Amino acid sequence: MIAPDLDYEFSKDYAHVVISGQSSNPEKVMEKLKKEVEKIKQNGLEEKTFNRIKKKIYGDYVTYNNRGAVKYDLANTKEKNSEEYNKLIKEAIEDYNEAIRLNSNYSTAFYNRGLAKLQLGKIEEAIKDFIKAYESNNNNEAKENSKNQLINLAKQGYEEAIKFCEEHNIDYKK
Repeated sequence: MIAPDLDYEFSKDYAHVVISGQSSNPEKVMEKLKKEVEKIKQNGLEEKTFNRIKKKIYGDYVTYNNRGAVKYDLANTKEKNSEEYNKLIKEAIEDYNEAIRLNSNYSTAFYNRGLAKLQLGKIEEAIKDFIKAYESNNNNEAKENSKNQLINLAKQGYEEAIKFCEEHNIDYKK
């Protein structure tokens, strides 16, 4: 049997592992998998295994966010609104989407996606991302940066940003 590929997916409501590979005896592989699953059900995961999986998942969503950030930065070296610029910004958003899919509370990815959406003129969507980044509250820098973006958008008269600032007692008028 060739070593299997493992892919992990999770959200706050569920988690699963996709195992793929090739074998000349898939029935034997299935039996081994069933035994391992039963062992995990009875004994739980060893801490070492759990931490390995957690690191893999953490690495994946950080990787997608970082890849999006590189595309975003590269786009900003191109002529704004050119075909290449828009393509890179859209690809950055796709990477941020994947980071968020892997960790629905990843405030940095929400903040970064908000910046990218601003570049495409998707102001209302950007505001929603900045609000989510602010409310996720797991990264003080993303929270502060999101608050500053929301203040600037409120000053420009965007209702959702104004509403957010007022609800959070943030003075956006100064």
